[in-house]
Amino acid sequence: MPVFGQFGVEPWKTKYPPLVSLLPGCAELLAGAATPANDSEWSGDELVTWDAVAARLDTVYKMIAVETVVNGNPALKAKILEKLKSSDAFRLADAEADLVELVQGVTAEDVREALTGGIWDTNSEPVFVTDQDVIRVYLKLREDREAASLRSGRKGARDATGNGSAED
Repeated sequence: MPVFGQFGVEPWKTKYPPLVSLLPGCAELLAGAATPANDSEWSGDELVTWDAVAARLDTVYKMIAVETVVNGNPALKAKILEKLKSSDAFRLADAEADLVELVQGVTAEDVREALTGGIWDTNSEPVFVTDQDVIRVYLKLREDREAASLRSGRKGARDATGNGSAED
């Protein structure tokens, strides 16, 4: 079974099969079975389908890379995997956002509080925009996440001396 790219090396080699078996098209793509229906050219629908598969595999790759964090929250892991079953680009992006929030320790509520409290800055690139440029906008929260965790009493919060809480 040919496996593409990073999925051919450890730890991904042994850890991807149970994850991708749940997700449409992933096993087929990794097995090299993705071929155009008419044996010469991909249709628009096929390209959309395989793009969704590539997005799923990208998120699975990242999930394995941060496996200890992901496995520490089985409910969110299940939620991410459920979203990855979708072919909707927004649901796939939402799954990726859930993974980023989990890894960074930031919740949607943290972001909402920062936005309503006015404790954020933005950066964008490029500085000068011309016709059809891709513009990236970054939102940076100014508040220290550890201070916010300590205030909210969340597990993993550090005390004023920098030591972990008793729940760590």
